Amino acid sequence: LGSIAIRNGLEWRAEPAKSDGSEASHALLDCISVTVGQMQLCALLPFVDDPEGADRQSSMIEDVSLHVSIERGLGISADRALAVAATGTELLCSCSKTQYDQIMAVLSQNLGGGADAHLTKPSPEISRLAVQAAHAVEERKAEGFAVNAIELRRMHLSMNSVEVSLFSIASPIVWVSMGELKAELTQLSNGSAEYDLSCATFVLQDRRPSSGGRRELLWLDPDLKLEAASSKQIHVIYSVGPDSRTL
Repeated sequence: LGSIAIRNGLEWRAEPAKSDGSEASHALLDCISVTVGQMQLCALLPFVDDPEGADRQSSMIEDVSLHVSIERGLGISADRALAVAATGTELLCSCSKTQYDQIMAVLSQNLGGGADAHLTKPSPEISRLAVQAAHAVEERKAEGFAVNAIELRRMHLSMNSVEVSLFSIASPIVWVSMGELKAELTQLSNGSAEYDLSCATFVLQDRRPSSGGRRELLWLDPDLKLEAASSKQIHVIYSVGPDSRTL
């Protein structure tokens, strides 16, 4: 992890008035801040196509800086949405085909299996927030107000630049570059969720020698690069509702 700094403190923060007519108030927040600098990731995997057949340490990620902040409500503010925000500068990842196969095998095994019954139950904290949200909805209905779903979680990730290269022992395979990458997740009390992924620039290159070494599969028009900072080359929103899914 290189250098790591962690801060934790309570904050009494003024909250602005909401659009539903609620008055301005204050929120008691538990604020956690984690800053990691010079983070590195190395893989020690067998290279089956290596004539020597020996394990070697291969660097996948070098010198990444990341800042994560977490805010959750306490006491009278316990029903406030959990907010998680992560920001980073530049992420360069180099991955061999062997490493990729190993990683995907682990992910498939973990994500493809069924969880134990006791692990699928919501945590006491989530259950408590859901009950509070339901009570708040009923109270608002009784008062004659229009009721919308209550926000439970809000997560945000932004990176200035992300580059990923995939290669074999003999030659490179593919290279991906994303600029101004942003990913957001919002979860509501009615079970709805929205996933928002965007990037200002996106370039995908086929770097196999048989394809000429650098054949662009997806790219940005050079004449549009001046507007990249304010526009989005790719923007995907996936919404999951109680009875619908929208992409």
